[in-house]
Amino acid sequence: MIYFGGIYDQGAPFFKQAREKGIKAKFMGPDGMDSSDLTKIAGKAVVGMNYTSAAGPASALPKAKAFVDEYKKKFSKNPEPYAAEAYDAATIAIKAIEDAAKKGKVSREDVGHRRPQGQALRHHRRHRLRRARATGSRPSTSC
Repeated sequence: MIYFGGIYDQGAPFFKQAREKGIKAKFMGPDGMDSSDLTKIAGKAVVGMNYTSAAGPASALPKAKAFVDEYKKKFSKNPEPYAAEAYDAATIAIKAIEDAAKKGKVSREDVGHRRPQGQALRHHRRHRLRRARATGSRPSTSC
């Protein structure tokens, strides 16, 4: 077994070259390997490879499935790992800007002092708890 601790664009050439040199070991890696480009670069060399991933199967989560379907409709490809988290982070930031703008002015300080409210806050807290459970750590107390 060969464990490569980098990201897909570094690992893919390594795995491909290893197979070309006749290495038959099983490959493993971290969530940095979780990219559709891994197989585009390495091809059959990574068939059967195992790697960790922060994302669960979208098919088991109705809201995640809806996100994937909308993403595919808009971009004609599957979302990469962390696309949903990036979307959530951008949504929270936009909401903070909108909330600050309602007061008539928008400055970095106004937006930076806003905390997620309502549904965004509940989602943020749930995400922190899930991440803490998955990593075995304690959830952070800040928002």
